[in-house]
Amino acid sequence: MIMKRTLLSLIMLIPLSLMGQGRPAWLDQTTRNTQYPAQTYYTGIAYGSTSDGTDAIKRTMDNARADVLSTILTNMEHTAQSTAISHEFSTATGIDEEYTSTFSQQTRIEAVFKDVPDLRCEHYVDGSIITAFAYVRKNDLSNYYNKQIPALLTQIETILDNSELMVAQGQKIRAREMAKTAVEKMAALENAMRVMLAVDKNSTISTDKAMQLSKRLVRTLTMLKNGTSIYVACYNNIEGGHYPALCDNVKGRLSKLGINFVDFPTNADWTITIDTYLARKNEANDGNSFAWIDGKLTVTNSTGQTVYSEALSGMSTQYQNGIKGVHTHGLNEAIREAYKKTATIVSDKIIEIIQ
Repeated sequence: MIMKRTLLSLIMLIPLSLMGQGRPAWLDQTTRNTQYPAQTYYTGIAYGSTSDGTDAIKRTMDNARADVLSTILTNMEHTAQSTAISHEFSTATGIDEEYTSTFSQQTRIEAVFKDVPDLRCEHYVDGSIITAFAYVRKNDLSNYYNKQIPALLTQIETILDNSELMVAQGQKIRAREMAKTAVEKMAALENAMRVMLAVDKNSTISTDKAMQLSKRLVRTLTMLKNGTSIYVACYNNIEGGHYPALCDNVKGRLSKLGINFVDFPTNADWTITIDTYLARKNEANDGNSFAWIDGKLTVTNSTGQTVYSEALSGMSTQYQNGIKGVHTHGLNEAIREAYKKTATIVSDKIIEIIQ
């Protein structure tokens, strides 16, 4: 009996603050507001239940982070400048949905909080109740975005310079890849500017440059809408005959790239000229027939500059006598085989040039 009284007395001597040890101080709203004052921090709180599945803690912490972003965006001044990039994309016409969808997805609030630096989150489980607390210091955000925004502007401008050059040279396939990267960077810039304007309404970051670049990007995407346009001309002289399938075979292989074929070279990004003839023929005693096709492949861009001009026999040492076809059913079939090979070889070279 004496021992029980002694133990009870000792428990009563333990400070109440120590009896709650293990519970984070931020669980108490008053303490939380004192330790993380609104003038210094953005904070978010979320609640969940362990009965909501194996990823319940992660979802609750994600909700706390999203609550921080919601607070930031709610405090943002909704001026024309702060939503300029999004407005440019939402009102633009003539752009592939692929690009507008990418921009929209990457500027959702879920995407924004993934890029916020030093956004910390803690959680505590009490029975089945999950509590998550997220917080970030305003100065950390301001310093980060003051560095990130100019860097993004420079990156986007460089990508657009290169992309516009590719468009001018008819290399729209490569330009489309660059444009996709520019859209992703533009979405990151929009996110950064939205947060920056919310954190620091007196920020000296100029939105004029961002607007100029977003307009340039929209123009580039519009030009890329219809893909690459090509005009193909084939001239085939086979002892006075003609082999029209060459042009069709070349177009068939190129069409897999989403290329548009036009009827006039003035409407084309690229003009392809294939001028061929029967260079040699031979019918052997063993029943095999041989034919060699030679000629010239010429590729011209939209500015009229010839970017490639080479004899078929000069494209590789294995074609130095021409592109060979072999068949057991006579010379005409051997010629067809030579032209099938020619279509493949010429198409591969064209693709290499225009991509």
